[in-house]
Amino acid sequence: MWEAIGGWEGWNEVSIVGAWLITACLLFIGLVGCFLPIIPGPLIILIAVLFHWFVLRQESGVEWWSFVVLVALIAASQIYDIVSGAAGSDGSVGRGGEQSVQSSGQSPVFSFCRSDSSSVR
Repeated sequence: MWEAIGGWEGWNEVSIVGAWLITACLLFIGLVGCFLPIIPGPLIILIAVLFHWFVLRQESGVEWWSFVVLVALIAASQIYDIVSGAAGSDGSVGRGGEQSVQSSGQSPVFSFCRSDSSSVR
């Protein structure tokens, strides 16, 4: 019985459609992950491309240079993410920022509303 099921020639069509379906789902999740910080979007997109290439090989249309470009873009994305997070920090988070706000007598919630010159660094 298993020989008859395994010998069915339609499995090739099913595997191609299944590979495209799984790849499309992974690419969609990766795209969503580019906007939601809890999901690693670029990594999931790389996994989708690797999965697609491993399943379909020559029929996938993915060449070696595609991997190089994709890995370079993912590396640039990660570097940009780290640098932009560090550049956006003004150093007022943590103990030092809380102490300076509390010593001024204002609530930490409204510390950005100060109009005196002491808030300018």
